[in-house]
Amino acid sequence: MKKFMLSILIPLYIISVSSEAHSLNKGKVKNSCEVCIVDDSNTNEESSNECNNNENDQLINLENFKKVYLKIIENLSFRNTLWEQSSNFIKISNKDEVAYLWANGIRDKNGTLLYLISNDNIKTQLKNLFKDNTSWVIEHDKNIIESFEISKPKKISKNIYSYEIIYKSMHVDGYSQILKQVLSVENDGNSFKICEFSNIIPQN
Repeated sequence: MKKFMLSILIPLYIISVSSEAHSLNKGKVKNSCEVCIVDDSNTNEESSNECNNNENDQLINLENFKKVYLKIIENLSFRNTLWEQSSNFIKISNKDEVAYLWANGIRDKNGTLLYLISNDNIKTQLKNLFKDNTSWVIEHDKNIIESFEISKPKKISKNIYSYEIIYKSMHVDGYSQILKQVLSVENDGNSFKICEFSNIIPQN
């Protein structure tokens, strides 16, 4: 499977192109799922067991993902139907890794990474948002995000978990700023994917 993925992704990487940056504006990207609050008393134990069970899984190992896939997809054009279909082969079975990859994509202004780890609803909305931008580079309203911290997951419903991400940023005018974002991750039965995200706003 990995050889098949690389045989598809490497040629696409070679022909990738660059374009202007677009802002990830929630005015254009709607929320994609509704949630209800339930008891989350067992969430931390579930998360710990889940991470231990998956740390040796070569398919979703975070370091392998970063070393192989992120290098290849950095500037890919989503005009290519074959690439869109091949993205469905990427499956991550650890919800914490999905949240980490999202925050990493926001920090690095990498819209293609956000696409890879989102559910079909978010993928469609992202494609519409970036339809005139083949590089999928995201603007951050003159903020350069330097680092981030992710909270422990909160169980929202049977298959959905919520994270709060704190971004430490530097404004182009020279002052530092703390930003926050709420992210929801769902288990679709095969893998964990992003199903909802909030605006990135200053932390009070």
